[in-house]
Amino acid sequence: MQKEIKDKWKNTLHKYMKIFSYVMVFFYLIFSSILLLTSTFSATLMPVQRYSVGGMLLAYGLFRAYRIYKSNKESDNEE
Repeated sequence: MQKEIKDKWKNTLHKYMKIFSYVMVFFYLIFSSILLLTSTFSATLMPVQRYSVGGMLLAYGLFRAYRIYKSNKESDNEE
């Protein structure tokens, strides 16, 4: 009984962490697009800063998407 509750809790937590990971990748990619493609933050950031931060967020978002893809592929192979 106790183990079933732990497993259910673990599966639920894993599901929410997966959703959170997708949301964060979406956030990184959208925010990097805003920085790179619009002049929204031109009053507070110089263009070099805006493009640097936007590029880093784009790279990190793509890296996180790759990690999620790789993790899903490995979990599919285990089942």
